[in-house]
Amino acid sequence: MKKDYRKRVFEIIQMANGSDFLSRAFDIVIITLIVLSIVVTFLQTFRLSAGMVRILYYADSFCMIIFSIEYVLRLLTADLLFPESKYPLFDYIKSTDAIIDLLSILPFYLSGIIPPGVVVFRLIRVARILKLFRINKYSDPISVIISIVKRKASQLVASVFLVIVLMLAASILMYYAEHDGQPEAFSSAFSGIWWAVATLSTTGYGDIYPITTLGRLIAMIITLLGMFVVAIPTGILTAGFMETVSTTSVDAANDLSADSNRRIFDISNGQTNIIAPYHLYADGNTIEQISLSRCVGKCIVETVNGELNPEKIVGILNGYSAAASKRLIFRGDCRLSLKTAEYLNEIGIVLVGVEADTIGDVDINYELLKKNMVILEKLELTEVEDGEYFLSAAPVKLAGSDDAPVRAFLMSM
Repeated sequence: MKKDYRKRVFEIIQMANGSDFLSRAFDIVIITLIVLSIVVTFLQTFRLSAGMVRILYYADSFCMIIFSIEYVLRLLTADLLFPESKYPLFDYIKSTDAIIDLLSILPFYLSGIIPPGVVVFRLIRVARILKLFRINKYSDPISVIISIVKRKASQLVASVFLVIVLMLAASILMYYAEHDGQPEAFSSAFSGIWWAVATLSTTGYGDIYPITTLGRLIAMIITLLGMFVVAIPTGILTAGFMETVSTTSVDAANDLSADSNRRIFDISNGQTNIIAPYHLYADGNTIEQISLSRCVGKCIVETVNGELNPEKIVGILNGYSAAASKRLIFRGDCRLSLKTAEYLNEIGIVLVGVEADTIGDVDINYELLKKNMVILEKLELTEVEDGEYFLSAAPVKLAGSDDAPVRAFLMSM
C-alpha cells in the first residue's frame, strides 16, 4: 500500500473520532461481528440440524476472515501507531490488543491441523471470547471500569495476595485437623485448598466438610475471615468508582462557587480566540457547530520550548488521567511539526492550545482542523504551572464564523 492509502486505512481501523463516517462504520461492523462470533460459538454447543450447523459454520468463517483482515491491516500500519518506535511491528504484536486478536482467530486456522474432538482444541476455541474485551475501546463506561482497575492495581494485587495467604493457611490447618478423621476426603493439603476456595468464596459445594470439633472450629473462623477478606477487592473497586464519578466534569464545574478552594486562572488576554474547521474547510464546522464538550473539561498544561514531537507527547500523557489527555495546552515557545499534528489527530486529541499567535503554518492548521480539533490561540499562561486543570474555553456563539473570541480560564484540580 502507498503511504497515503496506508494512512487512510490506519485512520479507518482506529477508533472513530469526529465525523469520519468510514471509521465509525468500521467500529460498528467490528463490534457486531464480535458479538455474532460469540453467539455462534455458544450455539455450536447445541445439537442442531445439518442445515443450521452449515449456516453457523459460514457465519463463523465470515467473522474469522474479517478479523484476520483487520489483524493484517493493523500489522501493516503498526509504524503509524508507534511512530517513534524502532520496531513498531514487534511493539504491536506484543501489545494486549494484538494478542487478543491473534487468539480470537487462531482456532479457525488450527481446525485443519488439530482434530476437532481434542479437548485442547475446544478450549482454544473458547479463547475467542477474549475478543469481547476489545469492545471496551468503543464504550466509555467500560473504559472507565478498566481505568479504575488499572489505577487500583497495586491495592487489588495486595488484597489477592492476602486471600491466597489465608487460603493456604486454611488448607494446611484443615488438612491436619481432618486428615485422621476422614483420610479419603482430606488426603492431602490440596484437598484442603479445594475446601478453602469453596469456603472463602462462600460457594460451599458441600462435597468436603469438617467432621471433627477442631475442624469445625477452624472452619467457623475461616468462614468469618473469608467474608471480610473477599469483600476487600469489592470495596477497593467501589471506592475507585466513586472517586472517578466525583471528579467528572460536572462535579468540577459545580466547584466554581464562591467558597471553592480551587484556584482559578484567567488565561485570556483580550485577543484569545478559537479557530473553527470552517477557517480552512468549506464543509467544516463553524463556530456555533463546535461541540462545547470539546472546549470544556479536564486538560493538561505542559511547558514545551522548541519542537514538539510525538515522543514528547507520549511522555506528557503518561503522567496524567485519560480524561485530561484529550485536551493539551502548551506553555512557552512550542512549535508543532506536520508529523506531530498528524499524531495528535491519530490519538484522538480534541483541543490544542498555545500562547503563540498561531499554532503553526497552513499545513499544520489543515491537518489539525480536518478532524474538527479545536485550536485555542493567544493564551496567557504566565502564572499557570504545569499540571492537570479543568478548562472552560467556550467561544462566543458567532453563527457562520470561522473564529471567535473566548474568555478562557483554568481551575486547579
